Amino acid sequence: MSERNRLGQFVAGNPGGPGSPYSAALARNKAALLAAVDEDDLRKILRSMIDAAIAGDVQAAKLVLDRVCGREAPPQGAGVAVAIQQTIGSSGGRGAALAATLIERLREERQRRAAGMVLDVQEPDSQK
Repeated sequence: MSERNRLGQFVAGNPGGPGSPYSAALARNKAALLAAVDEDDLRKILRSMIDAAIAGDVQAAKLVLDRVCGREAPPQGAGVAVAIQQTIGSSGGRGAALAATLIERLREERQRRAAGMVLDVQEPDSQK
């Protein structure tokens, strides 16, 4: 009996592969961690992360805020894509300059979005 149908898809009842060789080890490590950390330990860990964030530890603040508020969504819309396309289209093989310009345009776009402004999209200069 074939394990795939005429479209190349696995048929029902296919046992699949062996899975990830690291899954069992990961499961054991996770179980050991859960057994070692009780609710009181977890509260102490969280309190120390919050205290570190309040004291100015940027990584701790990022971790706490990511967990509490959720991660920041990636930029949406055409503004960033247009900035990237314009920068790459006008690069002419200048890798470092391309990267610096791209970073600057992304920063400008982020500032415009924060200020509630829309990116002013212009065609790249054809002379470059």
